Amino acid sequence: MDLKITHINIGYNNCSRHIQDRMVFWIFGLLCLARSCTGVLIDGVDCSQNCACCKGGMARCGYNDSIPVDEYCFDGCVDGAFGWRCYNPCIGNCYTCEQINGRQCYSCKDTFYDVNSLCSKSCSVGCSGGVCDVDGTCSTCTAHFEGPKCETCTQGKYGSECTLHCDNQNCRCSIGTDCITCKSGFHGRMTFCQTPCSQGCQDSVCNDDGSCNCRGRFTGITCSECQSGYYAANCNVSCSVGCENGLCSKDGTCSCLPNFVTANCDTCADGRYGEFCDQVCSVGCTTSSCNKRNGFCECLYNFHGDKCDQCKSGLYGQNCELHCSDNCKGDTCSRDQGKCTHGCVDRYSYDNCTISCDNACATCLQIDESECVSCLNGYSGSTCQCLPHCYCDVASDVCTSCVHGFANPEKQCKCQSQYCIGTECDRCINLTFYVDENTCCECPENCKDGVCKSGPICTSGCIDGFYGIECSQSCLSLSADCLRCIQSDGKCLECNDGFYAHRNGSCIRCSRNCKNKQCNSETGTCTNGCAKRFLGDKCEIQCGSNCVTCQLDSGVCLSCTDTTYHGLFCNKSCSTSCLDSKCEQMTGYCHNGCSRDSFGSMCDIKCPDNCQQGDTKTRCNIDGSCLYGCINGLEGRICTERRIYLGSTTIGALAVLSGVLGILLICTATGCYLWNRRMSKSIEHSLEIHLDQREIERAYEQLQRKTSGETNRNIDDTYAVLSI
Repeated sequence: MDLKITHINIGYNNCSRHIQDRMVFWIFGLLCLARSCTGVLIDGVDCSQNCACCKGGMARCGYNDSIPVDEYCFDGCVDGAFGWRCYNPCIGNCYTCEQINGRQCYSCKDTFYDVNSLCSKSCSVGCSGGVCDVDGTCSTCTAHFEGPKCETCTQGKYGSECTLHCDNQNCRCSIGTDCITCKSGFHGRMTFCQTPCSQGCQDSVCNDDGSCNCRGRFTGITCSECQSGYYAANCNVSCSVGCENGLCSKDGTCSCLPNFVTANCDTCADGRYGEFCDQVCSVGCTTSSCNKRNGFCECLYNFHGDKCDQCKSGLYGQNCELHCSDNCKGDTCSRDQGKCTHGCVDRYSYDNCTISCDNACATCLQIDESECVSCLNGYSGSTCQCLPHCYCDVASDVCTSCVHGFANPEKQCKCQSQYCIGTECDRCINLTFYVDENTCCECPENCKDGVCKSGPICTSGCIDGFYGIECSQSCLSLSADCLRCIQSDGKCLECNDGFYAHRNGSCIRCSRNCKNKQCNSETGTCTNGCAKRFLGDKCEIQCGSNCVTCQLDSGVCLSCTDTTYHGLFCNKSCSTSCLDSKCEQMTGYCHNGCSRDSFGSMCDIKCPDNCQQGDTKTRCNIDGSCLYGCINGLEGRICTERRIYLGSTTIGALAVLSGVLGILLICTATGCYLWNRRMSKSIEHSLEIHLDQREIERAYEQLQRKTSGETNRNIDDTYAVLSI
């Protein structure tokens, strides 16, 4: 019994062991098969072999202390595989994945994306080459696709391949006839996107109702209006500063502020200029208008400067009609009051330089004529009273003593004993000294050649610019511009440049009409000729009012200011019958022709009254012949001949009558001749002649009655013209 049981147990155990061995064999076989089936080829390498797909190859595979496996790829797996020995393919569509379990996907195979879902998402068919980035975006799209993921049909296309055409090209559609959204730049989906977005929309993009984000100076829900103060198609032009409140309509028109005109209020009113048209054009402008930006204009005769707001040199006043003082330096003065702006010439002071400096001042303060700045003749001191070689009292400039070597303060300290000859000092070393109280005094410095005699008296006269016995007086004391004067009375003989000596002894400014204001300093004759429109030696005579320039000697006009004048002095008006009233200056000849009813060289003869009027300027030519025929049935060159019309039958009758009359005259002449030759013939013969003559007369009467009847019957016959 026990043996049987043992045998059975032993048999059972052997059987169980055999089954287990068989199961291990099959499991091992299945594992090998599974391993063989799950192997992958990556870049031509069969990864089913252990460590075949290690990075760096099988040489980089071995035991790892931290991982209980015999083989481990130290540097990880090649792309597409995972596992300790890198023989498992990455899960899903992953191209690269985490090494241990492959669950973390790093990158996707081509045409797939989204590593978070093991690259379960396919790239859009619109992606070029079917390839996209890890987020599904594509670098480029195939034809008819657009969008970041190339999954949207381009405008006007639809279908899975985006090759079908939408019925409305401004719409995006899904079935061809619908309108899902509008093409960029259009709105109004319910009307198939036919309305363009406002040009004021940013990037020309707007919402379905037309609203959009505005660009530049556009405003409003649809960006179709300009911001306040701007206008024009792009709202980029500022309204004119002349617009009230700075506002204008979209075309720039507005209501104007004062002094602005035009529809856009961008022009100054006549006589105004400046950015705000608040400045007034100068009265010196030839017209009331000037440059609206800077006020520049052409100047009237007395004005100059870009704005014509300055008087010409030597003039002042509101209209520059007044003359600056002759004593102003540089001949300039202020326009408003005529003050000498550059100071006074020597020896004059005050605003207008009309007051002479005191005493011997060569120059003085402009505000005080008694305060000398410089002195004449070697004098010194604030009042120029201190004599040369003198020591003077500071307060009074009175000479109190002479400097070393000089004597006689009362003689201006110009005396010295060392110049004496003889013990009595009755003579001096030369004629440049004279004897005075046992000293020799220097001759006055203004003596000509420096010589004098006791007195002292300048024996050779004075140097230019001084007069008097001692030549101590300046010619300038009588006339500020005198260079040389008469020694006895100081009357001027020669003046400064620009002046001449008047017969009264003073210096007179050269005529302003002299060219360059230059004249002979003694006679005043203009040396460079006259300015325009003046003549005479001193250019004091004005040319005729209609002359531009004239001859200096005769005053004959060289040219007229206007072609409507003629004559030697441009004092005759061209005939009013000249076209445009213009004629030649010397002859008055109407070179443009005559008006409608005149002829002749000066258009002073009326065309014949019977000339027919035409459409041209005159109805007769230069010799008075009618150009367009006659009126009232007249004819001839000047339309003075009368036309007479007679019927053709009347002409025939007259011709017959003329013939009969001719015969009658011949017969009468013959009868007279026979009567004279044949007085002796018988009365019978005379009676026969008489009877013959009666027969002729009766024949003429019959012919005349016949002709008269025919004329009445043929009154409408052709007329012949006979001139009276």
